[in-house]
Amino acid sequence: MQLTECDGCRIPGAFLTAADLEDTEPGLAAHADDAARRWMPVLRDADTDRPVVPVGALGDRWGKGGEGRWNLDLEGIIPRLSLHRVPGTETAAVELPRFDDPGARPARRPAAAHRLPRLFTAGALNPVRVARDTEGSLSARGMDRP
Repeated sequence: MQLTECDGCRIPGAFLTAADLEDTEPGLAAHADDAARRWMPVLRDADTDRPVVPVGALGDRWGKGGEGRWNLDLEGIIPRLSLHRVPGTETAAVELPRFDDPGARPARRPAAAHRLPRLFTAGALNPVRVARDTEGSLSARGMDRP
C-alpha cells in the first residue's frame, strides 16, 4: 500500500498498482492495456526482490489482454510478506484509524516501509513510500518488531 504524508506521519493509502509503476517498471503487466493496469496490485517477489503482477490479478478481468487469465496463478512467484529486515527499509510512523471507540484519536504505530521513485505527470521525480499490507495489519494490532 502507498503511505500518504499527513501532519508529520503517514496514513495508509491506495494499493500500489502496475499503472503506478509504469514509468519505472515499463515491462510490468505488459500484456494488459492502460485501464487494466490500474486494477493490478503489485507484489514484491522474495527471490528477485522486484515488483511483479501475478497472472490472474484483478485487472486481467478488465481488458482483452487478460482473456483466459482469470485464475490467480503465482507461477513460481514467492510473495514477500514483509519488508522487515530488507535492505533499504525504513521505519515510518503510520497513523491508523480506530474503530473500537468513536471518539478515540488515531493510533500511531511503526511500520516497515520502502521509498520508491515515481515519475509524476509534472515530470518531477518524487519519492513514494510504500509498506506491505501485512505491515499495516501488524501495526494496527500494536505489534512491534524486535
